[in-house]
Order: sequence, then structure tokens, then C-alpha cells
Amino acid sequence: MPYKDQLKAKEYRKKWLEKHPDYNRQYEQQPRVKAVRKKYYNSPAGIASVKKYRNTERYKETRRKYYNLPKIQKYHYKHRLANKSLSPEGYNRLLKEQNGTCAICGKAPRPNRRLCVDHNHKCCPSIKSCGKCIRGLLCDDCNHMLGSGKDSILILQKAIKYLQKEALWN
Repeated sequence: MPYKDQLKAKEYRKKWLEKHPDYNRQYEQQPRVKAVRKKYYNSPAGIASVKKYRNTERYKETRRKYYNLPKIQKYHYKHRLANKSLSPEGYNRLLKEQNGTCAICGKAPRPNRRLCVDHNHKCCPSIKSCGKCIRGLLCDDCNHMLGSGKDSILILQKAIKYLQKEALWN
């Protein structure tokens, strides 16, 4: 629906995209769209818009926080904590509550490794989390065990029964 008023048009498009989230993803992945974006960002107008964004205080504050961290913490924050909507302070608080050990087995993480942030997949089924469904910190082995059991209590109970069974052959 065409609008003469730019604000109304933008608002309409935003509401439409909220109702049709897959359309925007499919559209953005088209080679033609990628080429147009690349051409724009290499043009003087595109370069100017990027420079304008990079001069905002929000951008500068984010960069300051990120680049003041040591290299391993940068990776950890960027790839593990940000996806779980957890700040480094929140991670450290959880770590302190758990005495620096795994919530299931109670072992400390291996050298140069950190504990994984576990969240309820019923609330947030993807890798990313809203931050409200975080259950605790797990070592790699326990995290893989829960993942293999698909976070199902029934499957994990069957696994316990299986482990408790006597050997069939002596």
C-alpha cells in the first residue's frame, strides 16, 4: 500500500515484516540484493552512512567495552555470552554461585576452557537465548550429554535405567 508520507510507509513496512519474518530473510539472501548492497556500501553515500553510524556514542561505547577485554574474553563474550543474552558480569556471578564448577558433575573446566551456558530449549529453541531461561553453567561433557538427550527427562531416565542394568554376557 503506497503512502505519500515516508513515516507512515516505514511504519507499514515494519508491521508487515513482523507478520512475515521469513520474507525479509529470503529477500536479503538473493544475489541481486547482495550485489546492490555491496555496490551501495562501496559508493560515497554508503561510506558516508557507515562513517555517520560509527561516530555515534552507542557504537563507540560498544567498541570501547569490547576492545578493552583480553583476546580469549572477546571470543567468549562475542560467541557464547552474547547469544545467551548474558553479560560477562552475569557469567562471573553464575560461576561464583557454582564455585567455579559444573552444575551437574561438579568438576572444574579443563585448562583454557570455560563452562558452557545452559538454557531451557523449551523457552528458546534456537542457539540464542532470551536470558530469562538460563539454567546454569556446564562442562563440555555434561552439555553434550544434555544435548544428546535432547533435554528430555524421559530419555535421560531411560539412559539411567540402561546404565543400571546387569551385563547380558558374563
